[in-house]
Amino acid sequence: MERVIAYVDGYNLYYGLRSKGWKRFYWLNIQKLAQQLLNPEQTLVQTKYFTGICKRPDDKRRRQSIFLDALKTLPDFDVYYGQFLSETIVCRVCGHISHNWDKFHLRKILLEFFVHATVESMVL
Repeated sequence: MERVIAYVDGYNLYYGLRSKGWKRFYWLNIQKLAQQLLNPEQTLVQTKYFTGICKRPDDKRRRQSIFLDALKTLPDFDVYYGQFLSETIVCRVCGHISHNWDKFHLRKILLEFFVHATVESMVL
């Protein structure tokens, strides 16, 4: 039996679903989906979910927390957290800097994602 670890980029999964208007899949059982994608000779040994915690608005942060808590109840499921780095946006027309226009990037977690995948591909 071939052992498989599923690596999920939660940030891009969420925004991909959002861009398609697929809100009904926000509460997707990611581990079950990964199991359904396996070949008969493969077995899922672990699922790793990489994401960042949204800081605002509060209702969005609360919903995300509930979702992540639900995922953590799954066996062999681990959540890895990155940090959002903000980039202040400057208006191209007037040069005004507004903190209301902060744009967030998820950085460190992508590196961790690739390190896990690379190292574990050599071990499995």
